[in-house]
Amino acid sequence: MYNRPLIYYLFFMIIGLVAFLIYPISNILSIVFVFSIVIPFFFTLDYKKFFFVNICFIILGMICINLYFNISPCNGQSFRVMDKKMGVYTASFRGRKIYLCGSTGGLKEGMKICAEGNYIKNIDYEKGIIGKFFVENYNVKEKDMIYKMNIFKSKIYEKYKKILGKDKSSLIMALCCGDSKYLSYNTKKDYARLGIVHILCVSGFHISIVYKMLEKIFKERIGALATFIYVVFTGLKASAIRAYIMIVVCKFSKKLYEKYDALSALALAAIILLFIRPYYILDVGFNLSFLATLGILLYSKKISRYLYKLPEFLNESISISLSAQIFTLPYIAFTMNDVSTSFLLGNIFLIPIYSIAIVLGNLGIIFICFKKLFSGIGYLLYSVLTAIEGGNKILLALSPPIIKFNPCYAVGLLAFYLHFILLKNYVKQKDILEIVNN
Repeated sequence: MYNRPLIYYLFFMIIGLVAFLIYPISNILSIVFVFSIVIPFFFTLDYKKFFFVNICFIILGMICINLYFNISPCNGQSFRVMDKKMGVYTASFRGRKIYLCGSTGGLKEGMKICAEGNYIKNIDYEKGIIGKFFVENYNVKEKDMIYKMNIFKSKIYEKYKKILGKDKSSLIMALCCGDSKYLSYNTKKDYARLGIVHILCVSGFHISIVYKMLEKIFKERIGALATFIYVVFTGLKASAIRAYIMIVVCKFSKKLYEKYDALSALALAAIILLFIRPYYILDVGFNLSFLATLGILLYSKKISRYLYKLPEFLNESISISLSAQIFTLPYIAFTMNDVSTSFLLGNIFLIPIYSIAIVLGNLGIIFICFKKLFSGIGYLLYSVLTAIEGGNKILLALSPPIIKFNPCYAVGLLAFYLHFILLKNYVKQKDILEIVNN
């Protein structure tokens, strides 16, 4: 317990966040929820100071989420335009998300504006929206680095479009820039059916590939800095930040001659992200990223030992794919209700090819100013993406339809996991007692 305190800090921070969200529905239920966890924890601890530290993290969670949503923009405030969906712009205001309505003509992604208008508080906890700001008029502020990055992304798309065509260039924008707005609905639906929809947003998988590539090109520190710039460039996605924090912790632990603990690094990443964006506690992408990583850390090696007869490549792919589903499957059943049964085929046969596409796509971005080199990379990329399209079609033809789940199935899965773990621990304890008695 005391060897991994960060895991407990994260757990109690989540308790604070959840209690805050329950409070508007029922303040009594919120108080009961907290005390039902805190009281047993207090009486089972030997080291009481550790208890009070964890209580501080409950309070921290409540403060963070309260400060995030308890804010009201006034006239003349600055907003950063993030994206546009269904005719409504989402902007950032002091790190909070807000809808911009009214006179929003001429706004572009990444643009920083000073707006006048009226604000209506309309909280959406799940999306992290604090309300709506009805713009009467606005002035564009200086075109800073973030705006230039968005303009640069548009240029990347146009450059790739000339070589790859519309469909392939839209896929590269999703793979390498974290920009899925160019993808069609049917394309996203196909990837969901294959169980590899995570490949369409910059996730931990992408960051690990990019970091390894940059580490080989540059030195370790420069590679880490360049990877951070890439994380910012791709939109500071939760899964990307999580992966980057874990990579940095891993590298620093080696420098400090400390043993790297992946679970503690995962907990630290979650604490940092929830501190900055507490609404992530309800974000599906955030939860899936951390649950998948947790499953891989806890069970991938165990599954791998059972598959020792398989070739190393298949063993690794299957063990990672199966372990990632252990915690994500019940969560998907609770939230999205749609579960793909083709994730194993997609991860084994397609993900390695996507790795090549990610490397080539990012190399093309690095050398975009070198016309001949960029064209050469583009033609190689065209061949890889053609192979991906063929692989997608074959697997889609072989894949069964998506299974419709409901919360009852999720409860059943959780009950099965719980019984399995308890039974396994019981068998282990019985074996130990037999050895001691003999």
